[in-house]
Amino acid sequence: MSNETSGTEELPEELFLPASTVRWIFVSAVSAFIVALNLYASISANAPALGLLALIFAVTGTVAGVQLIPGSAGLWLDRKGFTFRMFWVDRRREWNEITPILSSQVGLLQMVGYNRKDDPPNKPREILPDTYRISANELADIMNHWRNTALKSAG
Repeated sequence: MSNETSGTEELPEELFLPASTVRWIFVSAVSAFIVALNLYASISANAPALGLLALIFAVTGTVAGVQLIPGSAGLWLDRKGFTFRMFWVDRRREWNEITPILSSQVGLLQMVGYNRKDDPPNKPREILPDTYRISANELADIMNHWRNTALKSAG
C-alpha cells in the first residue's frame, strides 16, 4: 500500500451529522414561552408594543422549529470538503479552500468557524449554524481530522 492512498483509506466516503434537536427544541420552547408571556402582557396591559415583540419571538421560534423537520438541516463531511444544510439550502466548502476549523464559546453558545484561505487570520469569518449533536471542540477536531487527512492524501 502506498502512502498516497493511506490517508483516504482511513476516511469513509461520507460522514453525516444531523442537526441538534435539543438545541432547536429549546430555542422553540423558549420562544413560545416568551410569545405567550408577551401576548398575555400585551392584552392585559393594553401594550401593543409587547405584541410586536411577541411577533419577533414567534418568527424566531418558527425558524428554530424548521430545523427539526427531517432533511432541513445537517452536515456532511467527505474527502473533498463539507456541505452544511440549513432550511434545505446546501452550502459547500472544499478542504483546500479553508483554514483549519476553530471552536469557540460565547456565553453558553458554542460555535465552530473557519476562514477562507485568503482571509486575514483573525476571528473566523464563516460560522457553522450548529454543532450537530456534539460539542464545538469535538466537531472542530473531527472536521480538522478530515481536512488534514484529505489534504495530506491530495498533496
